[in-house]
Amino acid sequence: MNDENIITTLSNYLKIPIAERTLSPVEIGKLIKSATESMSFSQIAELLGIKDKNFIKRFIEILNLPTDIQDKISWQNTLGTISFTSAYQISTEKNAEKKSNVINFIRQNSSFSRKDISELIN
Repeated sequence: MNDENIITTLSNYLKIPIAERTLSPVEIGKLIKSATESMSFSQIAELLGIKDKNFIKRFIEILNLPTDIQDKISWQNTLGTISFTSAYQISTEKNAEKKSNVINFIRQNSSFSRKDISELIN
């Protein structure tokens, strides 16, 4: 997919209500990462009509999580899934031990909640 198609796909997709999105935050992150090969975050944000380029960077950050954790990232806030916001918080956690504890908790528990993750991070 070329950059123009990626930007068009992202632009159209991010306008869809969260409940109707079929691409996960990780899939969006992969599209954005692909676009960054020839464009800056600022350029991507501008083309998507997003004022804050840091919003774009959040999608890239979640790609730094282990694959099995990425598989649990969802737009929805349901038991056993990680919300986009929580995934971003985990991916940017500076305390390596805390980050590892959260990841291990997720791996060992199939019905965790957003509150569980929040309590471990904060």
